[in-house]
Amino acid sequence: MYKNFPKPEEYSEYNELYVKDLHDLSLRKALRLKEKVTKRILHGVPKQKWDFAYADGKWTVKEVLQHIIDSERVFMYRALHVLRNDPNSYFSFDENAYADEAKNINRSSKSLLKEYIALTKSTYHFFENLEEKQLQKSGELIGKKATIRALGYILSGHAIHHCKVIKERYL
Repeated sequence: MYKNFPKPEEYSEYNELYVKDLHDLSLRKALRLKEKVTKRILHGVPKQKWDFAYADGKWTVKEVLQHIIDSERVFMYRALHVLRNDPNSYFSFDENAYADEAKNINRSSKSLLKEYIALTKSTYHFFENLEEKQLQKSGELIGKKATIRALGYILSGHAIHHCKVIKERYL
């Protein structure tokens, strides 16, 4: 995949948090780093910690992983939305509303991990098969410009960010 890191005008200022540490990587390497870091940290979570939240009102490790999965799907839909020139306006994503709904679902950590690994592979294949011209396509998503390339970096950095939080605050 391509070595050109997105310019700041290709993503919202808010997302700088997720892409700032990926500046020296190609998109392929950023996606592979996401896979490596998340697998290492998530497979290192002891069984008794999956339902642990480090403070009142904070998500459990399972809920954080469900958030990573949900967010990656949303970022992927946004990329597909731009790629296919969808003329419809895009909806916003309320991560807390999604998390509240997910609390009612009784899932095992093993099930969540299997889903995340499958999703990671799908995401990689989606981006791997795009041409540079396609990665540069941009669209207006929730009042902000975003390129498909930037969305790949954002979803990579987002997952890495949350896994670092798991490592620092949960383990």
